[in-house]
Amino acid sequence: MNLLHELRSAARGIRVQPTHSALVVGVLAAGFACTIFMLVIVHGFIVRPLPFAHPDALLHAGLADNHGGDSLDDVAGRDLRGLREHLAGVADVAGYQPATINLSDLGRPERFDGAIVTANLWNVLGVSPQLGRDFTREDERADAAAVVILSWSQWHQRYGGDP
Repeated sequence: MNLLHELRSAARGIRVQPTHSALVVGVLAAGFACTIFMLVIVHGFIVRPLPFAHPDALLHAGLADNHGGDSLDDVAGRDLRGLREHLAGVADVAGYQPATINLSDLGRPERFDGAIVTANLWNVLGVSPQLGRDFTREDERADAAAVVILSWSQWHQRYGGDP
C-alpha cells in the first residue's frame, strides 16, 4: 500500500512540474550513458587483450628529446637498424611512422592517413594480409618500387573489393 502511495505522489509531482521532471530524467539518462560509455572503454582497452599474437610482449620505444622537451619521437631509420642488429636473436624490432598517403590512380587523387612501416611489422604483430602478399626486406631498399597494403575498408571503398 505504501508503494502505491509513493507512485501516486510521483505521478502528481510529474504533472505539477513537468519541466523539472524532464530535466531529472535527462540528467539520469546522461549519467547512465556516461557510465555505459566508460564501461565499454574499459572493456575494450583494458579487459580485452589486443588482437595480436603476444600483446604482452609488445613495446613502443622512442627517443627522448634532450632539449628540454618531454615528448618521445619515433626511432629514426638509422637508429632502428642499429637496434635490430643489437637485439638480433633476442627480440624482433619493427618500426612505423604515421604519414599522409596520397593515392592518385584511377584518375582521382585521394589523401589517406596511414603509416610507413618496416617490412617485418606485420610479422612482429603476428598478423598477415587477407589477400595479396606481405612486405619483404627488398621493399625496404631505397630504390625499391612503392608497395602498399590497403585496409579492408579502403580496398572496398576505392576499388570496390576487386582483387
